[in-house]
Amino acid sequence: VSGRPGELLFTDADVDRNSNQILHGEGKWISGEPFIVKAQGKDVSLGSISDLIDKSRISNGNTNYSFTMVYKRNSGTINGEFEIRDGYFLDIPFDKAFGKLGGGSDGFHVTDFTIGREGIFTGKGSASSGYLWRDITEEPGLKMELAFQGDLLRVLPYLTGAVERASG
Repeated sequence: VSGRPGELLFTDADVDRNSNQILHGEGKWISGEPFIVKAQGKDVSLGSISDLIDKSRISNGNTNYSFTMVYKRNSGTINGEFEIRDGYFLDIPFDKAFGKLGGGSDGFHVTDFTIGREGIFTGKGSASSGYLWRDITEEPGLKMELAFQGDLLRVLPYLTGAVERASG
């Protein structure tokens, strides 16, 4: 971290959570201008932040991401992209998921989202929410538009313990 009056610069900043590095980045602030943060992660364990996604369901996998945040005191934007491999999202296993993240202080959206599990399903779609940070309210207000194809019944055992195996 370095700076002088009216300016702050940080480089090679790392953020850890649950003993895992979740962010590496740099940022710059000049008085009267937005604070700009550029960050990325490589092979970050999604399990390190899974409790922020949903405390009752498994979310895990190895993710690569990059994003840029530009914000002032009362507003901001975020834009970036992500890829997750060998993961679980809300208890459902997948081989790969990727998409683009964007939004701002009033909400976020994921576009060009693709997810798949070889031999079982592929899905494409988008998602949006009324806010970016989950701690604003317990109800996330998440809206998802996804289309899946494949042997979707094979996913049932991951969603309920009442089904051991399904196909079709």
